[in-house]
Amino acid sequence: MDIKKITDYIAESKWTAMLRELPVGTHTIPFPNVEAIRSCKAIAYAINSDNKAKNEGNLYYFGVDKMNLAVEIRVEKI
Repeated sequence: MDIKKITDYIAESKWTAMLRELPVGTHTIPFPNVEAIRSCKAIAYAINSDNKAKNEGNLYYFGVDKMNLAVEIRVEKI
């Protein structure tokens, strides 16, 4: 996992690219604000729906800490 890329993608709101950069496992990632978290979660939901329908790719699960603007993202392979 390239932390620099992840940070750049978050700064640029490139949620799909950021999620695809994450390897299988659990990752705690800081976000700039709650709106960014909501936006990223919405993209992850869409990706999850598509991947489940195709039965391929990764699934993304979120645990959100709004007080600290941190998100635990669990990536699982289908």
